[in-house]
Amino acid sequence: MTKFNRAIIASAALAGLGMAIFASTAQAAVGQTALGKCYDSVVAACNKKPDHAVNPCVNSGLDQCDEEHAESIQLPGTTIGKLRANALRSVRPVMASTK
Repeated sequence: MTKFNRAIIASAALAGLGMAIFASTAQAAVGQTALGKCYDSVVAACNKKPDHAVNPCVNSGLDQCDEEHAESIQLPGTTIGKLRANALRSVRPVMASTK
């Protein structure tokens, strides 16, 4: 095998590896965006509910987002935790009822 052939094979292998890494990173970014949008939609919908229903709605809805996207998105638990925490910052504070 000549040096030229080795260089071509090495270049092709390196290009293939680069494309694989890019595809994996791109899929994770798309997954992160889709899950984040799901979380944001849940929080926005739950914020319109009466005070006593906001927190149960959010907890249930975020769990449903996780289930819906679990098959198609492979994200580390830390990333999912950060997305959840970010979404929870938007939850409307529940007013304490005065008696």
